[in-house]
Amino acid sequence: MTLHSSPTRRAFTLPETLVVLACALTVVAVAVPVLGSVGVRSGDAVSLSNLRTISTANDAYAQTFSNRQVTWIPDNTGTVQGSCSAYIATYGCPNPMFLGTAPSGVLWGYFLGTPCPGAGNCGNFDVYKPLAFSGGNKGFGCFRVPNADAFNEFLDGAFYGDVWYSPNDDARSNLTAAFRDAGVDFDVPTGTEIAFSTYCLSPAAMYHPDVFGSAFGGFRSPDTFAEGYASPSVTQCRYPALKTRMIEHDWCHGTPSWRNPGFTGQEPHYFNASAEAAPLSLFFDGHIARVSNAQVIAEDQALFESSGQRLWSRTTPFGPTGYFGNVAVDGSGKTSHTILTIDGILGRDTLGEK
Repeated sequence: MTLHSSPTRRAFTLPETLVVLACALTVVAVAVPVLGSVGVRSGDAVSLSNLRTISTANDAYAQTFSNRQVTWIPDNTGTVQGSCSAYIATYGCPNPMFLGTAPSGVLWGYFLGTPCPGAGNCGNFDVYKPLAFSGGNKGFGCFRVPNADAFNEFLDGAFYGDVWYSPNDDARSNLTAAFRDAGVDFDVPTGTEIAFSTYCLSPAAMYHPDVFGSAFGGFRSPDTFAEGYASPSVTQCRYPALKTRMIEHDWCHGTPSWRNPGFTGQEPHYFNASAEAAPLSLFFDGHIARVSNAQVIAEDQALFESSGQRLWSRTTPFGPTGYFGNVAVDGSGKTSHTILTIDGILGRDTLGEK
C-alpha cells in the first residue's frame, strides 16, 4: 500500500468512534439464495449485488498477490510477538492503513506515529491485525475495514463508495451519502466519527489456521509463533461452500432497538446478537446466501453432541460467549460463526442444507 503525501495526517484510534447505525425493517420478496427456511427482505437485491462485486474484487486481489487474501498486517509480525515497537525496531515502519483523503488534502487513516510517518500511536497496530484479542481495541481490527486502501483500489477506490453499504443500513448509508454525492473520497469534520462498511471479512480466515486450530483447543495466540499472522492463501480453504468470506456485520432486520444497550455508547446490534438474525454472506466458492443464526446454532450443538467438535471457538480471549456474545439479546454466546471459526480458513461456518 502506497503512502500518499500530505502536509497533515490524522488518525483514528479506538472502535468507540463508531457512528450509530440503524437498519430498515421493511420486508419484501427478492430472489436471493438462502440457507434454511429464511425469508428475503427489502434491500437484499442491492446487498447481494454489492457482495458479488466485492467477491470479484477478492478474486482480483488474489490474482494480483499470488493467491493471497486481503490483509493489512505484515506476515512476519509473529516473529516479534505482535509488538508494534519491536516490529519497527526490527523491520522498520510497515505501510500505514490509509483510509482516504479529505478535500483539504489531509490524509485519514490509522498511523503509528514517531518514528513512522503520520500522527498516531502504536495502539493503531492492533487495527492492522485481523482481530485484536486484547487491549483498547479488543474486538476490533482490519476485518471491520475492508473498504480501506489496498483493497478498495480493486473497486472504485473510495472509502465511502456505494458498494460498501447496504440500503438496509439506513443511518450508515445516510451518513455517507453526502460524501458520495460530493465525490469526496473521505472526510470527517470532527475526527471522531467514521462509518465502517456494512460488510466485514472473516478474521478467523485471515490468520494462520493454527490460531483457531482444533488441535490447540480452539485458540493459539498469533503472538506465540512466527507464522501466526501469515495470511493464508485462498486455495487453503477446505470447505469453500461452507466457509464464509464476508458477511453483513450488523443485524439489519427485526432488531428490537436502534442501538444495543449492552454496549457503551451508541452501537447497533451485531449480526450475532440473536438467533433471529440471518446475515447475507459471501462464501469462499463465490456463492452468496443468507445464513440463519438459528440453523448454525443448532448445527453447532449437533456437531458437538455427535463428535465433541464445534463450529466456532469458545477458548479465545473473548471467553465462552465469543465475539460480544455477552450483549446478545436472547442469551449469551449464541454464535460467533465467521468471526471465531474453528480451524480458521480450514474450518466451516455451517454444515449446509441437509
